[in-house]
Amino acid sequence: MKRKKEKVLSLVLCIAVVLSSMFAFNFGFSVFADDNTNTGDTGTTTQPTTINNTLPSETSTVTSTVKPTTKPTTTVPTTTKPVVKPISVGNISKLKVTKISSNYITVKWNKSKNATNYKVEYRKVGSNQKWHYVNSVKSNTANVTKLSKNTLYYIKVTPMIVKNKKNYYGKNATVKSSTATSKVTGLKVTNNGKNISIKWNRNKNVTGYKVYRASGVSNGKYVYYKTIKKNSTTTFTDSKVSNGKIYYYKLKAYRTYNNYGTVVSNYSNAVMSTCGLYATTVKTKSELSKITVTWSKVPAATGYKVYQSTSSNRKSFKCVAKTTSRSFTTGKLSRNKTYYFQVQPYKTYKGKELKPTTAPKIKSQKAKSTIFGQDVGNTYIEINIKQQHMWFYINGKLYVDTPVVTGMADGVHDTPKGVHTIFVHQSPSRLVGDTWDVMVNYWMQFTADGCGIHDSTWRASYEYGGNTYLTDGSHGCVNTPLDKVAKIFKKAHNGTIVVVH
Repeated sequence: MKRKKEKVLSLVLCIAVVLSSMFAFNFGFSVFADDNTNTGDTGTTTQPTTINNTLPSETSTVTSTVKPTTKPTTTVPTTTKPVVKPISVGNISKLKVTKISSNYITVKWNKSKNATNYKVEYRKVGSNQKWHYVNSVKSNTANVTKLSKNTLYYIKVTPMIVKNKKNYYGKNATVKSSTATSKVTGLKVTNNGKNISIKWNRNKNVTGYKVYRASGVSNGKYVYYKTIKKNSTTTFTDSKVSNGKIYYYKLKAYRTYNNYGTVVSNYSNAVMSTCGLYATTVKTKSELSKITVTWSKVPAATGYKVYQSTSSNRKSFKCVAKTTSRSFTTGKLSRNKTYYFQVQPYKTYKGKELKPTTAPKIKSQKAKSTIFGQDVGNTYIEINIKQQHMWFYINGKLYVDTPVVTGMADGVHDTPKGVHTIFVHQSPSRLVGDTWDVMVNYWMQFTADGCGIHDSTWRASYEYGGNTYLTDGSHGCVNTPLDKVAKIFKKAHNGTIVVVH
């Protein structure tokens, strides 16, 4: 029992010590606060603070009077460092070649985010090749110039920002391309007969050539036509052509790079030609000191030009006729002299005359004074039925020539061919036959069956010459315009030779 009381007493003492400590703490804080209280002008007096030191009991209260003290709060300014944003440059996308030539390549790309400039560089494809700076551009396209032809290159573009005199770069992109090969030169047509052949100069730096053709079939547009796979082959013959059609040709040289592709040159100059303008087959014949030239038909030809010379030198030839027919007869030439001829077909196209690519053959002929095996001398009347024309030569010189209408070509009323002689020379004269009875002003009979030369005033001027004789010819006589027959009648006489052929 005694020990139990001792334990209670010890507990009470501990509580008392704790409470004493708490009061002592409050007392000290009050003194610290009061030290700052000013109660007079000349001095400071510390007033005692009354504290009840009686140990608290279970029912006791502690009363303490403490003046609150407010201590001023001081705000210390805080310094914040600025946030520096990193400089970001976008990437190059869709870099591609838009144009090539023999000495430059043009590239284009999509604009990069935030980029203000683009750095452009190039180098040749191959090991140990160095990058060469081209330029810094602001746009999204650039020309890389002063390059070598027929050469493969890498072109690199890097986006960048220039800020505070510093360069910041984004991710670059690279494209591979070749400069173009030089275009084909010397293209020309070497044959335009039944086929069309072209030829050009060889380009040793290329793989081959591509042929393009334009025609009516392609509506005048050039379309790919043929690939020549060897650069040593410099000719091409187009057999898929039609007579009389116009064809145009252009070439591109191309070069193939392994693991890359094919690069082609620009178009060559164009050549054009008509198919079917080949040389004609020429024949010559001489009668009465004239030479008649005939030739074969050329399907594509609009017409023909006849060239004549007294020499075989092509430079000496002169054009003596331009005709759509296929025959030509010269005027009276020097007896027994040799003359040279060539016939050149042509086609008129857009105001120009297209010619054969091969020179026409030269044909020679001696001017003969005979006809039907006879030498008729230098004074005679000549009538050419096919040409429907008449000439009167006196002592080798032309006196009169005129278109005429001869006998109708029906096998019955034809004017008889051969060498004849005038034996009736009358003015005026009455002509009587089975179905006719007419008066003419001039009459020169040269056959026994009544064929002769006379005026025909009933005919219009446009009826003379041409083809009137085929359906509305005479009964064998030579109808002549009045003024022309009057001149012939004055100089002709009985015995004058008349040659009909």
